[in-house]
Amino acid sequence: MRWSKVLTAGLVGGIVNAVFGFLMYGVIMSNTFRKYSPEVFRGAENEPNMMWFIIMPVLLGLAGAVLFAKTRASWQAGVKGGVLFGFWVGLIGFLSNFYLPLTITAIRIIWPGVPAVSS
Repeated sequence: MRWSKVLTAGLVGGIVNAVFGFLMYGVIMSNTFRKYSPEVFRGAENEPNMMWFIIMPVLLGLAGAVLFAKTRASWQAGVKGGVLFGFWVGLIGFLSNFYLPLTITAIRIIWPGVPAVSS
């Protein structure tokens, strides 16, 4: 495992993730967030520390690069192995973020009385 390649891949992946997050949530969806959840935007005194929005994607990129480098022998050679690894990590991330909300939404659609019982 070459640490220079791992660090470079992790930093590049983390920076791309941070830029994507800023563009998606800070630019494209900002009006939607303000429209549907104005209680989230309460003023400057309640603003989160923006540095964490840069630090966390970079740390996650580094962690993903180290995990990939340590398990490299398990994946296919070349770009195909990286794409396959990225697919599985992305699927795990998607399911961990959206499985519960999608399940709760489906339960409310299928059994409309469930929210009243759970409240």
